[in-house]
Amino acid sequence: MVSKAALVSKAFGKTGALASIADESLTAENRKITADSMAEGATGMRTVTAFSELSSLTGMKAGDNVLVTNTDKLYIFDGVGWYLIATITNASPSAISGVDATYDLASDGTATTITAVSTDPEGFPLTWSYAVTTGSLGSTATVSQADNVFTITPSTTEAHAGTFSLTFSVTDGVNGSVSAVSGFTLAFASWATPTTALETTAGAHNGTTFSLSTDGNKFCIGGQSGTSYPATKFFIYERANSGTNHSLAHTVSSTHYGARQADMSANGLYAAAMHEDNQYLEIWYYNGSSWTQQFNADISSYTNYAQRAAISGDGSTVMVVDHQSSTFGNRAGAIIVYKRTGTNWAYEAKFGPHSFVDNAQMGGDNSFSYFNSGISFDGNVIHSAYMYQARAGEHTIATRSGSTWTTRAAIYNSGTGLNGAISGDGNTFAYGNKIYVTTDNWVTNSLQATLTLNQTTEIRPDLSNDGNVAAFGQQGGGASSNGIVEFFRRSGSTWTKEGTYTGPANTQMGRDVRLSGDGLTACVYGIGSGDLMKVLVQ
Repeated sequence: MVSKAALVSKAFGKTGALASIADESLTAENRKITADSMAEGATGMRTVTAFSELSSLTGMKAGDNVLVTNTDKLYIFDGVGWYLIATITNASPSAISGVDATYDLASDGTATTITAVSTDPEGFPLTWSYAVTTGSLGSTATVSQADNVFTITPSTTEAHAGTFSLTFSVTDGVNGSVSAVSGFTLAFASWATPTTALETTAGAHNGTTFSLSTDGNKFCIGGQSGTSYPATKFFIYERANSGTNHSLAHTVSSTHYGARQADMSANGLYAAAMHEDNQYLEIWYYNGSSWTQQFNADISSYTNYAQRAAISGDGSTVMVVDHQSSTFGNRAGAIIVYKRTGTNWAYEAKFGPHSFVDNAQMGGDNSFSYFNSGISFDGNVIHSAYMYQARAGEHTIATRSGSTWTTRAAIYNSGTGLNGAISGDGNTFAYGNKIYVTTDNWVTNSLQATLTLNQTTEIRPDLSNDGNVAAFGQQGGGASSNGIVEFFRRSGSTWTKEGTYTGPANTQMGRDVRLSGDGLTACVYGIGSGDLMKVLVQ
């Protein structure tokens, strides 16, 4: 605490605001009171409560100072009378800025950093503090402080969700503190009650494949034009930042025929399609306003009869699936990989199933409505399933080191269908009703969970980038003509069912499902009622 006496003393110091009063260099006229004030015999500083008490003071000598405390005014006695020499002020610090009224804490544990700002009019150092004024931190979050910087780190455990308020305070040590209050909320998204953000008839686009950006703001339908060996088109729907509904933003036409799908990268910047009629691979790029063709090449020297292409989330790698390839066994199938460097795409590798089996037809599919192969976000992990033979549905998982691809695993979940899904980080694999994980890039793997689903066969799963959210489409689930999607969430190694979406009557929803990388948006396809597609949000 700084006393008023100390403030007065500081003011009369050599550098103080009233130093000129004692300056011997001033002219006699300008320093008359000053000289008298400094006369030998002055007794120094006294205080009274009210101005009226000055007249009753006795024993005063020239140079004596008196502080009137109820007005904070300082007077000096010159031997004859009193002179006002200063009004003492010490204003409160300025109002705090840099602090918002409310904050939504990140459920992934990312800290919120707040830098509070205030100044002291007199230049005194400020002392900062905080207090929990509403609710309780509990396990919801922790708070650390470094002077005026406050770091709020939330829990990543759903059971710790909650709200609380912090009051940030600052003082100059003299006056009362200045405060600002912020409310904090930690909430976890849930698929308990999905909401429809877009509904469109995929059949109107003559296509049935689709993909989502990581944030769910872009949605791509791969389609066709015409009815006989149609030219490929793809349709990009976009969602406004302030809304939940998507609307058609771009329609992109190919120069070739025969592709029934286009796959968009999770960053929303690239799309790829493979044309079965002439074995052309096309890749497009979004420049911020329009889609332009970046790659267009005949790749028949590497393929026999490829029908589909998938692109990595970051748009760096494209996998082409050729289920008719006999390079690794008679019609065993193969994966062909193309890699982007800058704006240039080039062939990188070709590999077959983990176990070479004649007529396995890896990556094949009699239907064009779904794609039983996939690729991680960075393009370094690929999976694809056999279509035929005794272990139809067995998935080969391959990993890349540099430019070398190695088949690592053969995962088989009997009787559940062909479809699997790899997480964006490449460490979690969903197949049928089972979840597999790896800690060594699929050199080894382990079964983490066997889930209870409504349907036991023809399950179409998908995973979020971190592998913590899973969606399982089941066109025959629920009522026979409705179809369902079941959503699960992982905490640690435990999977818990979070919600179920049931399609409208006669839609058979769940024929396929895609999750956005953040796990907050899902696209669901139903084969009935004109090939209905719906975009769902939490």
